[in-house]
Amino acid sequence: VTSEEVVNAFIERIKEVNPILNALVQERFEDARKEARDIDTFISTSGKTVKELEEEKPLLGVPFTVKDFYGVKGLKHTCGMWGRRENVAEEDAECVRLMKEAGAICLGVTNVPEFCMWWETHNTIYGRTNCPYDVNRIAGGSSGGEGSLQSACGTPLSIGSDIAGSIRFPSFFNGVFGHKPTSDVVSNKGAEPNLIGLHNSLSVTGPICKYVDDISLMYRVLAGKNLGLLSLDKKVDLKNINIYYMENDGGDPLLPRVNPEITFAQRKILKHFEDEFKISPVKVNFKQLVDARKIYFAKLFSEKEAHSYAFEYGNRKNLLGDNGVFIYPTQPKNDIYHNGTLFCYFVIIYTGIWNLLGVPSIQCPLGLGSNRLPLGVQVIGNKYQDHLCLAVAKEIEKTFGGWVNPSKVSTDSES
Repeated sequence: VTSEEVVNAFIERIKEVNPILNALVQERFEDARKEARDIDTFISTSGKTVKELEEEKPLLGVPFTVKDFYGVKGLKHTCGMWGRRENVAEEDAECVRLMKEAGAICLGVTNVPEFCMWWETHNTIYGRTNCPYDVNRIAGGSSGGEGSLQSACGTPLSIGSDIAGSIRFPSFFNGVFGHKPTSDVVSNKGAEPNLIGLHNSLSVTGPICKYVDDISLMYRVLAGKNLGLLSLDKKVDLKNINIYYMENDGGDPLLPRVNPEITFAQRKILKHFEDEFKISPVKVNFKQLVDARKIYFAKLFSEKEAHSYAFEYGNRKNLLGDNGVFIYPTQPKNDIYHNGTLFCYFVIIYTGIWNLLGVPSIQCPLGLGSNRLPLGVQVIGNKYQDHLCLAVAKEIEKTFGGWVNPSKVSTDSES
């Protein structure tokens, strides 16, 4: 198969699904086709072996998309803000540059909420993005365009950002994998708004994909010069890891109860690791986790009376160490209708607290609930232990199936 054939296939798929989902908002299809043809010519004339090409350009000829938080040279860069509706990026964001340097081909940019600061994707420039499993439901945010298009097979590789769950929310609602890397590993350069200080560390650039192997491949590219901080090549023996878990936040009265089907799915994971690897998962009670809402927002807005977050886990280095993971719901609810986020805003704390701690977290899909919408949990590790999160996610994918094609769900429901 040629790169041009692959690029054309994804362009045709986008044209098929985007009128329904409203996920892609700026395209560069003709440029992408030309780049694909150039790559095909290079491959056929370079004289390089497949191994050499893989080492030099690991994403050679593979399409990708990126949320409208990052600049793509020549395309509008709005961040969903009306006042920036005519703004055009003059250069590529660092994450886009790294992907192109690895040989990938950008197809366009995807929709975001205004200022990328809400967890339903809607703005006054491009409108609202829909979930491919049910267009009446949210696609999440702020990387909702990426999550929706990824799940609907409109792109093989997606770049998102995450300041409180903006990678993991859309991945959860759209039934795909989304990894929030350890803070400060992947560059945010070229993002808009331009984040500084604590906010730049809270916000993390990372991959959204249907498959864990693609997450790992993208992460190696996006990490750039900081790849050496990670241990992505380290082989993980799952028999030697420690698993800790909680089934809910501990009882914040402003948060909804966790859907019992999410709890049941989480318990199936724990039972699998117990049976298959003779691990005894430990249920923990982080008493201060119930205050995560207050802690996160105090930090976000730099209140002087911000809670300290030693948080028993704050001996997290002693608890998780270099071989432990924490399994926790990504979201308590999987069935939110459009505009329903107004009534359950604070559920972002299920993901946001891990941004505050700077630790890696990967959202893992766990099939569909009885409402035919995705279920999922997140796997959290210690700083720079992203390889543990990815290894556990890979085992979850292998055992429980991972992403479920929404087109098949729609077809089954009609028959």
